[in-house]
Amino acid sequence: AKDVRQAISHAVPRDLIIQQLLFGYGYPGITTPVAGNYKTGLPIITGFDTALKPYDFNLTESRQLLQQAGYFPTTPTPPGFWDAYGVYIVSALVAAIVALSAVYVLRVRRKPLRPPSMPSTSTAP
Repeated sequence: AKDVRQAISHAVPRDLIIQQLLFGYGYPGITTPVAGNYKTGLPIITGFDTALKPYDFNLTESRQLLQQAGYFPTTPTPPGFWDAYGVYIVSALVAAIVALSAVYVLRVRRKPLRPPSMPSTSTAP
């Protein structure tokens, strides 16, 4: 678990996130919820260990740590028939079922419509 956490930390470009998403406002975080500025060594909250330093952004190191933890890169499997055409097959089946249901309702179950019987509540003299 330690190697995985370190690999994730190596894979996060903290400075790039702050520069591009936060327009330079902010400091790279190391721990949470205890915060501080590791560059100046000033704790923002009591309890921050000013000796902590974040891991550098290094994808090669991240990959090596993941391999040490037992995670190896794999090649993605090509999409199969169902992945490529499944949506179209399901859509065609639904359309066919709706069409057959409509034919059944209109031809087999058709009954003449009778007007609803109205109660004779005429109050005419």
